[in-house]
Amino acid sequence: MLQYCQTDEPKCDQELGRLAEINLFKEQINWFQSKETININYVEQFLTAIENGTELPALTANDGAIPREPSIDMGIDILHDRFIC
Repeated sequence: MLQYCQTDEPKCDQELGRLAEINLFKEQINWFQSKETININYVEQFLTAIENGTELPALTANDGAIPREPSIDMGIDILHDRFIC
């Protein structure tokens, strides 16, 4: 039954946001907790790269972002770049 629910396409914007976050940062980030710990220089470099259309800087463990567990509040989550309902 599970194979009938799998798709390579996101079902909603929230799933697309999760996939983008994983693609950009290699994990989901707890931004509310990270706002006190994240390296401001990384954030400035990230925003400057977006403004200039240049390559985004890589997020490292030293940048202070706090990872979060994947959310399944809506009964969905990303697992190995697949969407499972």
